[in-house]
Amino acid sequence: MKGGAQAGSTQAGFMKKLADLFMGSFDPQREKKRMLKAVSKSLRKIGAKYYNTKTGKVEPGLAKVFYEFYSTFAPAQKILQHAKSSKVLKTIVIESVLNKDQLDLKERLSEESILKRAQNSDYQQLVNEIKIETKDFLSCFDVNSTREINETYHSLSILLNLIHFDYHFFLRKFDPHLPEGKISYAPRFESTNAEHVSDELQEFLEILPLFDPAQNWNALWDMLRTYRSTEIIAKDAWRKLLSLIRKLRRTRELELVVQLIKEDPFYKPKLKQVTENIVDGFLSRTRHNIELTLQKISKQQRSSTIQSLLKSLFGSSSYNRLINYTEESNELIVKKGMGGFTLTLPLNCLHAFLKDVVLGDLRQLVELLLIPAKWTDNSPSKLLSDSFHQLQDLVKELDSFDAKLSEENEEGRRLQSMVSRADKNPQAQYMARKILKKINDGARNMLVRSCQSTITLGKVLKQLYEDYKKPNAQMILNWREINTRAKRDMGQLFVHNYQKLYHFVQLVKLYV
Repeated sequence: MKGGAQAGSTQAGFMKKLADLFMGSFDPQREKKRMLKAVSKSLRKIGAKYYNTKTGKVEPGLAKVFYEFYSTFAPAQKILQHAKSSKVLKTIVIESVLNKDQLDLKERLSEESILKRAQNSDYQQLVNEIKIETKDFLSCFDVNSTREINETYHSLSILLNLIHFDYHFFLRKFDPHLPEGKISYAPRFESTNAEHVSDELQEFLEILPLFDPAQNWNALWDMLRTYRSTEIIAKDAWRKLLSLIRKLRRTRELELVVQLIKEDPFYKPKLKQVTENIVDGFLSRTRHNIELTLQKISKQQRSSTIQSLLKSLFGSSSYNRLINYTEESNELIVKKGMGGFTLTLPLNCLHAFLKDVVLGDLRQLVELLLIPAKWTDNSPSKLLSDSFHQLQDLVKELDSFDAKLSEENEEGRRLQSMVSRADKNPQAQYMARKILKKINDGARNMLVRSCQSTITLGKVLKQLYEDYKKPNAQMILNWREINTRAKRDMGQLFVHNYQKLYHFVQLVKLYV
């Protein structure tokens, strides 16, 4: 009977409002007051003594609710200070959906693992393996796993937002003496003006409604424990707080308080949504890190190869023989923001190679093969002679090239003048770059020609060495006579010089 009476009363109230609306007697302000009165009644019904409508003050009861959050989360706030921006934590979330094989594959693609594998693998073979493994690893992240990861991180972000809310700032408005982080302190909360806490309440309500108590929070706490390698929060305290969160979400009592403070019965919190896609960023970083690691290995191997070639070509002797086209000359140019001389190492090596090898042991071998030798066909003899003399001529050309860069030469003075003014004069910088390009192009041209001549010379020497070892030679008829004229064994001369030529070509190919 009572329920029927209430239904009739509600219907009558609705009909009255409808009649008032059509008859023009509807008063919005009166209706607003009526709705706020209903909000206040709902709050009293819940038993939440948070707000005094007569004084406009927020009561200590509200502070006690927030103190439950503060006392539970205060230790976690410090431990998880940088968790929101942590790439490590994001990786932990991502790894939570991977199986053992997928985790093993991820480990194989780590920098440490790739560097270790590079020690016992051919570089190109390693690159091919890494490409296949990278493709396999990226395929682990299909639509379903990506959604699961992002939803998990979304829940974790809500928890972190709840943890990092500034409870201390809020509570000091009820007790100005409340020390930060000192949970042993017994707070003495007093009523405070509602307008002082309204903004913080609304900020808190941007987070709380997003919090789903049914979520597997234990799994998320485990992730945070793994991230910081320590227990983040006491289990009993969390269970107690989770019960409070369920109540606050069910009753919406904090939302009702804000409606009263703002005198707005239609107030709804603006939710602080988290929509970050952490999978895309993770996969992008993974690809980038793999590429950087392979580049690092390539540079290490290239540097090691260069050092090995330098040692085989010059031993402990210095290969820096040029005076002006040097790294020392580059220092001022680089300070002015320009690349400088880009081929100093190979060009200095060319100079040392020409002086030490071409004009040394190689000339002795070539002279033996050209002067007393009796060729059955002069074509290889001409190739040998031409390629050797092309290298020999490069000595003077290279000396002249280097000399032009000195202060005594017009080209060198012009370059220095433009470089000295390059940082203040755009036209001087343009001209300096133009001159440097011309110089570097000249250096490259000499290196390319020296490489071509060396390859041709090496091919002929290889043919002659094979002919020398035959019982019945076909290219040169008087090997015995040549052998008697040589100061060392002809076989050793061939091998020694061919190795020098081969190593020089390998060195130059790394630069041009």
